Amino acid sequence: MRAIATLANEQDARRLSNYLLTLEIASQVDPMSDGFCIWIRDEDKVERAKQELAAFLQNPADPKYQLAEQTAALLRQHAAVANRQYQKNLRDIRARWRRPTPQNCPLTLALIAISIFVGAMSRLGNEKEPLLNHLFMTRLISTEHGEMADTSLPEIRKGQVWRLITPIFIHLGPMHILFNLWCLYNLGGVIEMQRGTWRLALMVLVTALVSNLVQCFWTHPIFGGMSGVIYGLFGYAWMKSRYDSSAGVYVSPDTVVLMIGWLFLCMTGFIGHIANAAHVAGLVCGIVIGFASAKWKRLGRR
Repeated sequence: MRAIATLANEQDARRLSNYLLTLEIASQVDPMSDGFCIWIRDEDKVERAKQELAAFLQNPADPKYQLAEQTAALLRQHAAVANRQYQKNLRDIRARWRRPTPQNCPLTLALIAISIFVGAMSRLGNEKEPLLNHLFMTRLISTEHGEMADTSLPEIRKGQVWRLITPIFIHLGPMHILFNLWCLYNLGGVIEMQRGTWRLALMVLVTALVSNLVQCFWTHPIFGGMSGVIYGLFGYAWMKSRYDSSAGVYVSPDTVVLMIGWLFLCMTGFIGHIANAAHVAGLVCGIVIGFASAKWKRLGRR
């Protein structure tokens, strides 16, 4: 800001300030020891303001200055309304990027800890006993023709219903577990922090159940990995980011491109044997939950 003049009369200073506002020259009037100082906020408009000041001093009683007071009052009123609407819609960007901590995402860290424990005990899938055969959707049976699995899922039909979920804790290689748990920490941690532990627990259970069943019946019951759940969490966060900004969950366009690109890259087969059906099923499930909950929330506001 730059001061252009100090007027002895407050009314004159206010009148000139109002007139300048109608010319889109923002100004500020401050009381000083020797009068009322007029400050111009935009440096580029100082010279124009000085010209208007000179004209005003020659004829401060000109009717145009009195008419400008009403126009200026309307302009200030509109600006105040716009500012209130802006503040209402404003979201604290820091909340989007708060990092998960043990205090605000206990479930996320528990899922990570269980996955690490299972990975350590099974040597990342190299040992099926004594643990993995209790976590796969069905047991692997050794025969003279190699390892086989009963696709009718007899253990689940006999009541071992945990097998519908527990394949998410099985990881079959160092890159597999590192990538999945890194994604889980970033997606699950933010969702738990912003939406709550119980909501994340429900999301994990539903997306795990859907993606595991689709993968089982689309290909084979022996598989593992958290990626179906991760794509479910991604789909949920993506929809919340687009359609429910108040949820506090944000997914950047770069992340969307990365996740969708990785999904299609896995489908090419260049990466190896990937549970693509679980990826797609989890993503669709997450998108449906996120979109439906956002639309339901909007309907509730009407």
